[in-house]
Amino acid sequence: MEIFFTVLAYAGLAVVVFQTWPYIRFFQKDLSTDSQLHQGFPLVSIIIPARNEEKNLPGLLHSLLKLTYPNYEIIVVDDQSEDNTYQVASQYSVTVVKAPAKPEGWIGKNWACHIGSQVARGSLLLFTDADTIHMPESLTKAVQYLQENQCAMVSAPSFHLNTHWWEKLMGPFHFLVTVAASPYDTPTHKQPYAIGQYLLFDTAFYHQHKGHAAVKSSLTEDVELARNTLLYEGKYAVYTQAVLYQVQMYASFKAFMQGWSRLLRLGVQSMDISTLVISLLSIMALLSCRTNDVGLIRLIPTIGALLCVWIVQKRSGNYSLLGLVLFPVSTLLFMIIGLYALGLYIFNMPVRWRGRAYTRPVQA
Repeated sequence: MEIFFTVLAYAGLAVVVFQTWPYIRFFQKDLSTDSQLHQGFPLVSIIIPARNEEKNLPGLLHSLLKLTYPNYEIIVVDDQSEDNTYQVASQYSVTVVKAPAKPEGWIGKNWACHIGSQVARGSLLLFTDADTIHMPESLTKAVQYLQENQCAMVSAPSFHLNTHWWEKLMGPFHFLVTVAASPYDTPTHKQPYAIGQYLLFDTAFYHQHKGHAAVKSSLTEDVELARNTLLYEGKYAVYTQAVLYQVQMYASFKAFMQGWSRLLRLGVQSMDISTLVISLLSIMALLSCRTNDVGLIRLIPTIGALLCVWIVQKRSGNYSLLGLVLFPVSTLLFMIIGLYALGLYIFNMPVRWRGRAYTRPVQA
């Protein structure tokens, strides 16, 4: 039996190295931003769905107002907020829209994005979340990338700020999520990678294929929008040349647990067998040295996997090297939340998000 687990650990190391390899060239191809884009500076409408975001909006809006891109508008859509979201947004030089009550069958965020798209004037649409902080040259880089690659849709992975000490130890946890998702692979309609915190669209393509209205009941609207783009023969790509934005996703450990339970539960909903295999083999590699009788042959997969974790975590967030030492803790946490998310999915428990409960995640 030990030989069997050792073989699986080495197979896991091979998978981890293969999945991690693209990170080695991350940041190595940063595009220089010309003072003049090849197709000029099209108007970009930046749309922010906001529900109870009075605390996050100032940081986001300050960063957006410092963008070096010369031609954009900002639209904040107040999604039935119960706090001072509308009042806070109104203090800035942005357009603030109050979304009417969402119709039956709509997810709140999708409805807010749809409302924003109806008043947008830009030939490009950028949907972003209130918990993001944008780099000054980010929009110029993203638009240039979309133009040069003739894309209908572009997304980008986030850089995690990790302001809490315990978040800095979660590098292995984030590694297991990211490696299985494979953001640096060529997207396919079966398993597209997309992050709803940054979705840039060609407006004409977006409206032609009904945009958020086409995925109105999906809690994984980012992935479904990417899938639809590919199915309608639009070009979709993930921008990985540089960090476009930073994010502080959770204010507390409780919020971290609730958030990742929801995200992994939704991941289970659309997960294929390859994702499950990659996740299990990655865990086998990390936990190869699980017994007191640890020899070199069982240390190699763990050391190799931790080296890959180090490569990934320094490019995806402010993570501490101490997290590598304490890797069994975050690995175990990933397994616990994963099993809990699986239970939520099997028993069809409500998905709670932004103060709303959705009783049945809708399949694509």
